[in-house]
Amino acid sequence: MKQVSAIQTVNSQFTSPVIKDGAIDTKAQVKSDAVFSDASTSNTQLNQLLKDAASQGRSQQVATPAPVTDGGGSVAGGNAVSSGTVTSPAPTPSPSY
Repeated sequence: MKQVSAIQTVNSQFTSPVIKDGAIDTKAQVKSDAVFSDASTSNTQLNQLLKDAASQGRSQQVATPAPVTDGGGSVAGGNAVSSGTVTSPAPTPSPSY
């Protein structure tokens, strides 16, 4: 993979370029649909930078909590009700013979 292409590919996974002037921009935010593959060039220094950028992106993906859903009980027509309390029915006594 060519060096410029590798940088562009990694940068495209972030909302702003993560690799700027040969360094990692730690403020760059990963896109929600980012996919990282192992990019490799003939430049070992750049390869390390690409790996560091991918690691930063992956760590942001792990750190971002998944969206909270209401289990289908949306205002638009679901019927799920969540009270936050789970109760179990009382056990039924066994018949004595």
